[in-house]
Amino acid sequence: MEPFTHDGETTLKPEIVEQLIQLLDEHNELVQLFRIARDKHNEGTVPEFKIQLYNVVGGRQYNLPASGTLGAIVFEESSNSQTEYDVIIEYKNRDAKRINKLHSSYMMTEANIRDLTPASRNRILNAKIYRAWIHRDPPDTTDKGLRAILLDKQGDAIQVNIDPNDIDFFKPTVVPGKAYRISAFRCIPTDNWQQTLENKTSLSFTRFTKLDEIPDDGFPMHYFDFISYNQLPTRAIDPKQKAKKPYPVLTDYIGCYISSTDKDKVGNPNRNQSIFRKVEIQNLNRNSIELTLWGTLAETFNKEGIDALEKPVIIAVPSCRVSRYQNKLQLSSTPATYYYINPTIPELEQYKEEYRTMFNINPPLQVIRQPFHDKEKEKTRNRFHLASLMVQVPLSYQGVRFTCDGTITGLNTDREWYYMSCNECLNKLEIDEDTDQCKTHGYVASPNHRMTEANIRDLTPASRNRILNGKIYRAWIHRDPPDTTDKGLRAILLDKQQTLENRTSISFTRFTKLDEIPDDGFPLHYFDFISYNQLPTRAIDPKQKAKKPYPVLTDYIGCYISSTDKDEIGNPNRNQSIFRKLEIQNLNRNSIELTLWGTLAETFNKEGTDVTPPPPTDAITTPNTQSDTVTKDTTQAKVSKRALFQDKPSAGKKNQKRVNGHTKVTSSVNLPLL
Repeated sequence: MEPFTHDGETTLKPEIVEQLIQLLDEHNELVQLFRIARDKHNEGTVPEFKIQLYNVVGGRQYNLPASGTLGAIVFEESSNSQTEYDVIIEYKNRDAKRINKLHSSYMMTEANIRDLTPASRNRILNAKIYRAWIHRDPPDTTDKGLRAILLDKQGDAIQVNIDPNDIDFFKPTVVPGKAYRISAFRCIPTDNWQQTLENKTSLSFTRFTKLDEIPDDGFPMHYFDFISYNQLPTRAIDPKQKAKKPYPVLTDYIGCYISSTDKDKVGNPNRNQSIFRKVEIQNLNRNSIELTLWGTLAETFNKEGIDALEKPVIIAVPSCRVSRYQNKLQLSSTPATYYYINPTIPELEQYKEEYRTMFNINPPLQVIRQPFHDKEKEKTRNRFHLASLMVQVPLSYQGVRFTCDGTITGLNTDREWYYMSCNECLNKLEIDEDTDQCKTHGYVASPNHRMTEANIRDLTPASRNRILNGKIYRAWIHRDPPDTTDKGLRAILLDKQQTLENRTSISFTRFTKLDEIPDDGFPLHYFDFISYNQLPTRAIDPKQKAKKPYPVLTDYIGCYISSTDKDEIGNPNRNQSIFRKLEIQNLNRNSIELTLWGTLAETFNKEGTDVTPPPPTDAITTPNTQSDTVTKDTTQAKVSKRALFQDKPSAGKKNQKRVNGHTKVTSSVNLPLL
């Protein structure tokens, strides 16, 4: 502090100066460079040298590397050595090394995984190999390349892609558990097919990529991005939609190991054949899911050893594919999948204790989910007393076949699907002494089987044998979140009378007949908006749930103000949900917060300009989404408390609109009500 001293006194505070020195020592690369040079000089084991600071053209390419890599720039007094200097490199726990100034270690800069983008170049990465696998597209056995997941000390992960021609070159090096100082790699966009991580950036290794082994101290043991059972439908792959949307990211799942089958074979040895094994995993809500292990994982799965472990046993399986079979969620292994038994994660003991408590109260039934080939054995598979079954959670055994003895006490034969009518009028016939009689025309020898047309407003819960002309407005899969079980398909129908209220619903079966008709005259939208001051009448009081009927769900309209990024809440062993908050404001400046959940939260286009939400991934039909910016008929009479937008009649049988490069077809159907 001598330059700031006058007459033996200084205005600088020593404690502030000490803090600045400490800050520079820890974070400033140039200060650290000088410190290293000073320490080397004080050791007295190197010749006299100088440090030269200079500017070069090329900014990012020639940035100074980190102090942990660069020791000093050394040159002699000769003027000829000013450009032909050497760079002295010293790695931690290694000897010094003399390299040329054009060496990649001088031209590159250190980075963390979270800092990398597809545009990143000339970076050095310290990372640990977490998992590695041969990339294939089963049942095709062709090696498509070597893949690996790297972890850095910040706990972030990134996938590595290696060309199939370089598999043998990298196999001895890309070994799980080893840590490397990696340079001369490329950053590329992440491929959506078999995507293991949410990270939009991946790495590409070539034979020019350099991997220098370093100690593995400080790297995390595991990396998981678990989702809970109730979130699995958002990752389910619909074979019919494969070409229409991006593939979902592969799924990391955790739960309690319940049981597993012996390995088995499926397929034709003259075509394709695979070895598989089924594993049952259950969460804290008693939701069971079946994991199918394929190939090597199925063969090497240590069933006897795992069954012998002290219960409960926690199993974590990353990079699984989610699918549905007979409306039941399933997990399936991919080439990137591995299984971890009682993984070393901070929550392990907490999860075990929660499962112990649950199983002590009501232990799970040991069931056999796969049918026996022996028909006699199949007759008695999973035979339990009814008393044992009644205390179980049904969702835990969804799709499981139980056997028991029972007696049929009766069949309901009262329901009719039509009525007998007169040939000359529409009157319903009455039976008089086993003959069909019309009140107007008397005896009818050959009566008609007839249904009557009706409007929505005419329907009541007692209505039977009606025909309805209606347009499908919206359709969705009915669930009771967080339960992910499909409870059925629901839809809203509109008729041409623009019915305002309805206390009647209709039920479709496979006998329901839908004949397509022109959609002329049907309304475009149907809303029943209420204002901000009316919202308290729709609020649900948790204390009063059992004491009064639930209010009708609310339609609300206002000005979009802002929205948050998507976030997660919950426990992956119970229920976990993705959500997003929106602020909506009315003309009185009353703001209200709307929480979007699940698929709506994920697909909400916060940054984009297309404000029409995409259809849900599990929707059966696409709503009529004509642009709402079309000119409305201002002469149309207003409807109290409601906004019904009447679409203009079209000449064709179908109304086709071009939206975002796709043709959307809005059709109407004739619905006989059964």
